[in-house]
Amino acid sequence: MKESILRKRIRNLLFEDHWVANATDDKSAGKFTIDSDVEQELPVAPSPQMPGQVSVDAPPIDDEEYIPSSSIDLAKAMYQLFKDCPQDQLEFAYRNAHKVREAAEERSRSFQVADPALDDETRLEKPVRKSTKKSKKN
Repeated sequence: MKESILRKRIRNLLFEDHWVANATDDKSAGKFTIDSDVEQELPVAPSPQMPGQVSVDAPPIDDEEYIPSSSIDLAKAMYQLFKDCPQDQLEFAYRNAHKVREAAEERSRSFQVADPALDDETRLEKPVRKSTKKSKKN
């Protein structure tokens, strides 16, 4: 095969300029939404999405010693707890869930691990000093 024919075929494959006229039923492929025949309500705003799976293991919420180890596990446990909540108590459960979340965030902000002044008051019997000896290199 000649190089010119090969280049021509490669060029045709890489830079296709043909398309099927009736590729979509609405025949709007390649048009901007402004040009389309369908009227749309403006502005179009995206709605927040939540990831989901088809199936997950149910957490053992009946076990009194079970404590979720992550916020994802907590969400699964809350789903399991409230999936059969009475319909007339949904608002009550939802509003109290917000209160519990706010209380948890407040506890997290006010939690102190250690007092930094403790480390400064501890005196060492023998102070640590920088060595003046040069190390031997092999």
